[in-house]
Amino acid sequence: MPIPLPKSLSTLRDRPYRLLWTARSISAMGNALIPVTVVFAILRSGGTALNVGTVLTCQAVGQVAMLPVGGVWADRLSRKTVLMVADAVQAVCYGLLAVMIFLGQAAVWQFAVTYTIAGMAFAFFTPAARARRR
Repeated sequence: MPIPLPKSLSTLRDRPYRLLWTARSISAMGNALIPVTVVFAILRSGGTALNVGTVLTCQAVGQVAMLPVGGVWADRLSRKTVLMVADAVQAVCYGLLAVMIFLGQAAVWQFAVTYTIAGMAFAFFTPAARARRR
């Protein structure tokens, strides 16, 4: 017999909402932990504070540069498609970073390029996630 959910969690009975909530929770945790991981990985691989700042700046510049484009695409395409593709691109970028870190083959420029692409993907995700339904 299933355990009854409290009234405040009753929306989790709806499968599509439960899947969305789970996916967004995992994604939000990853997005919060990635900057910390990148900082320590850069420093551990012999990078400097300047390298850390450069990589984090690359992510921010990629995001800011692509936000207007991401907003246009979020208006023109299916929000669901934009959200899924943007999250998939970020997942691939972060997966590549993880592989590079585990193999000990990560150079600062690789962190910068990969993190820039992830920032650009986030620039597509943000407007689509915050858009109002039509």
